[in-house]
Amino acid sequence: MAYQYLWLPKEEVKNSQKPIACTQEAKICPDGSFVGRTSPKCEFAECPAVKVDEFANWETYENSSMIFSIKYNPIEWEWKKYQFPEKEFSANPTLGEKALAMELDNKNSSCVVMFIKSTPFNRDTGKVLAFKDLVQSEKEGVIQNFTKEITEEKIILNEVSAVELSYIAVGRQMHRIFTPLSGNETFQIGYYGNTNNYDCESKFYQMLSAFKFIQ
Repeated sequence: MAYQYLWLPKEEVKNSQKPIACTQEAKICPDGSFVGRTSPKCEFAECPAVKVDEFANWETYENSSMIFSIKYNPIEWEWKKYQFPEKEFSANPTLGEKALAMELDNKNSSCVVMFIKSTPFNRDTGKVLAFKDLVQSEKEGVIQNFTKEITEEKIILNEVSAVELSYIAVGRQMHRIFTPLSGNETFQIGYYGNTNNYDCESKFYQMLSAFKFIQ
């Protein structure tokens, strides 16, 4: 994990000469932007003020089985049941057979947002994967089948720690966020779109700012 060291004056340090280390996590703001932790208390910086209601004409989708809700613009997006390929995507070999999945398709461009709730396991051994092993398995799959250029970042998704992987595969920009749930279940949310479709990325993070886990 990367750390940012921030030194305080002597009078504030008092009896301790150790630097304060803030973890390099990112928090998603209502406008889709990110803020990080800052000294001296390592709290998240304030999000930019939103001058207008970003979600005024949006609808709320709620899925109790998959324990999430999210706001979306029905004029631009439509819901579909996500269909897993017969032979699962080679960079995603660890989804359980009982996985629940939905997707949002953009009506005007090649941009798809995916939501998956599953108990990941290793196909070869049948062993259920711990969260850190799942993330490592996903990274290894991407590196082996597509590219070594993969970015890993720790973020906060609805006040829950998560890991985001970003990379380019088959001419598509991929962003996938992994969040551990209770037991061995994992929630994944992400999107894929053409590499030149920057609007897809901004719309994804805007929707993500209104994402919530529900009980």
